Amino acid sequence: MTNPPNRPDFSEDNGIAAVDLIGFFKSYFAWIVGVALIAAALAYAVSLALPSQWLATGVIQLGQVGQLEDRSPIDTPARALARLQSQDFQNQILVKLGLPLELGASRDAFLLRNTLTGQSQPSSDLIMINARGYSPELAKKTVTEARDAIIASDAQLFAPYLDRTQKRLASLETEIQNAEHLLNSGASIATDNAAAARSGDAGQGVVSSLLGNMLQSDLRQQQVNTRKFLEDLQQQRLTALRQLDPVYAYNTRPVTEVTVSMSPVAPHRSVITAFGGVVGLVFGIVTGLFWHARRRRLRA
Repeated sequence: MTNPPNRPDFSEDNGIAAVDLIGFFKSYFAWIVGVALIAAALAYAVSLALPSQWLATGVIQLGQVGQLEDRSPIDTPARALARLQSQDFQNQILVKLGLPLELGASRDAFLLRNTLTGQSQPSSDLIMINARGYSPELAKKTVTEARDAIIASDAQLFAPYLDRTQKRLASLETEIQNAEHLLNSGASIATDNAAAARSGDAGQGVVSSLLGNMLQSDLRQQQVNTRKFLEDLQQQRLTALRQLDPVYAYNTRPVTEVTVSMSPVAPHRSVITAFGGVVGLVFGIVTGLFWHARRRRLRA
């Protein structure tokens, strides 16, 4: 009579009965534990042979231009992160560190290419740069060079804006001086005309009065127009000054110093050791089951 479907077969022909599992573990307990311990020890020895890795971290703030109500970033977080992982950018850092560009020529270069990354902070213009190295010094230098390279690249985008705004400010200063001079000259002319009208001959009083009133009216209108023009220039100068204010316009800059982990972040020796122990445990159970089943068949 066959067993029902989807149920394990615990008959004698299956090698080991369910009730025999306790006896199996009693017989092979030492073997299973011994294999697990040996595998864990071997895994730990392998972890000791692996070189240690340190993690360096630095944070930068992406630059911006404009004013508080109308700011524009020099670079976006997405472009900055893509640049960090681009091959050209990594080659640039490798050259600065004196490492070879050929793939597989240096384990330090290989580690840099695989661990130089960045993380953007949500709703922020901050970028965290991370990299690993086989020494604390190399890890720190890698992040420092990457940070400085991004700052230098963004400076090339920031410089034209700064130069253009400074030239505009200088032009506005000149126009403001000319407008102020015109305004002062108009006031002086108006004063002179009024004095001349008062000291005119009695026979020419009507004509002089008419001419004087016409000139005064034209001068007043000119003064009003010049004053409005001057106020507009002064407002433009204030805008330009705000655009040059370091609070609103600045290049990409470091926010924190580059820091290095106090201890190696890899290899994870405890994880490697535990994994080796689990593999050894499974291997010990499988081989023990195989030998136990073989003995039962031989006895039969």
